[in-house]
Amino acid sequence: MNYFGIDVHSTYHKVVGLTADGKPLEFDIPNTREGKEKLQELMLEHSPCAVSMEACTGAYILYDLLEPVVERLRLLHPADFKKAFGKKCRKNDRLDAQALCRAAKLEMEGIWVPDEQVRQRRQLSTKRVSLTKRSTASKNSVRSTFREYHISIAKDPWTVKGMKALRERLNKLPATVALTVEIELKLIETYAGCIEELDRRMAELAWGNEQIELLMSVPGINYYSAFVIMAEIGTIERFSSAKQLVSYAGLCPSINQSGKSATRHGSITRAGRSRLRWIMVECGHIAGRFAPKLQRLKWRIKKRSGVTNIATVAVARKLLELCYHILKSGKPYSEAIPEKHEAKLRKLEGKAKVREVA
Repeated sequence: MNYFGIDVHSTYHKVVGLTADGKPLEFDIPNTREGKEKLQELMLEHSPCAVSMEACTGAYILYDLLEPVVERLRLLHPADFKKAFGKKCRKNDRLDAQALCRAAKLEMEGIWVPDEQVRQRRQLSTKRVSLTKRSTASKNSVRSTFREYHISIAKDPWTVKGMKALRERLNKLPATVALTVEIELKLIETYAGCIEELDRRMAELAWGNEQIELLMSVPGINYYSAFVIMAEIGTIERFSSAKQLVSYAGLCPSINQSGKSATRHGSITRAGRSRLRWIMVECGHIAGRFAPKLQRLKWRIKKRSGVTNIATVAVARKLLELCYHILKSGKPYSEAIPEKHEAKLRKLEGKAKVREVA
């Protein structure tokens, strides 16, 4: 078996190898179409071989390229790789590729690699979250500017009527300040249009998806939330238990333990898919109000801890466990309200078929 470590870069890839008889190899492969073909030929020439790379921008493309010609291929999580090989006093591409080569020889476990469909869905949900954050930042900027000049605005000024009222109040601001607010208002409108387009595409992909429709039976989870959850999970079959899925989201409590001393549970680990953790907490806010079991859990934890956020995170963890069992069993939530579930599905259908009508 030959071993290779590939340090991935935007312009070229540093490849360091070690043959079965201990002969070192080193190559600089340009990140071009011809370079990728050369890299594939190199792996075929030294077959059978094991390859390790860090998970980073461009690594998925190389993974798809090398998977058919490599016997064992691993994408390593950067944090796990750094923890295993420690902090180096010097850092350069050759040393990184050598460490990756050693990881291949030691058969270090890599991350799960999603297929192209899951990657595209993750990219869609990532862009949706990013645009929402930018839109919120612009809205907060507009609110703070009007507040600074003691100009009252509506409680929800982002409707068509509300935006018109905001523009009518611009003449009360200094000219330069009014210009910056007008730019923010244009950005808000642009973001709203882009978000609507992304929502429509997500609805098209979600419509007819049995797993997403099952998740929508849970109070607090609509098609957007269910789409993000499934994009982050990928496939439920790769999780052997609900606890494993909760750990993947970083929603499990940390444990402090040593010898015979008492075991103490701390805050959540936050180690895992941050977007899955975020969407579950967002859904937990709603589920804690409308799902009876989760509502009782929230009030019980809140009464015991005295902190609302701790109770919400506990609801998010339980909600993710419910999602696991729903997806595994293929049955809707036991306390689902059929009328509300049907209303969600009708809304999803209407959103998905807007483009067809147009």
